[in-house]
Amino acid sequence: MATTRDGQELEIALPRHQRLFDGAVLLLDEIRAIVVRATSRRWLRLEPRSLSDAIELGYQVGKLHWRVRFEGEALLVAIEGRPENYAVRLGELIWSRRVGMSVLEEDAATGTF
Repeated sequence: MATTRDGQELEIALPRHQRLFDGAVLLLDEIRAIVVRATSRRWLRLEPRSLSDAIELGYQVGKLHWRVRFEGEALLVAIEGRPENYAVRLGELIWSRRVGMSVLEEDAATGTF
């Protein structure tokens, strides 16, 4: 769900392989244009300490249907809300330090950290 500057709510559905980007044109007609103005996205970087921790982390994240990216041996989870809420959902994996956790800020224009 997204909202335009004048308050119009938009629901956008894209195939998984397509991504919106800053400057993407959603609508262009004689009356108006709707252009995406993307802000930076935050990602939760999760780093399992062992293979068994990685398997459990993958199971938990999959069960929760979180949107992820992979970066080497780390799992990046798109943050939609407060990072603390994600830590609570992963519970013992985080509290026992079996999975390290940090927050990254992605540059909206370049898609890099």
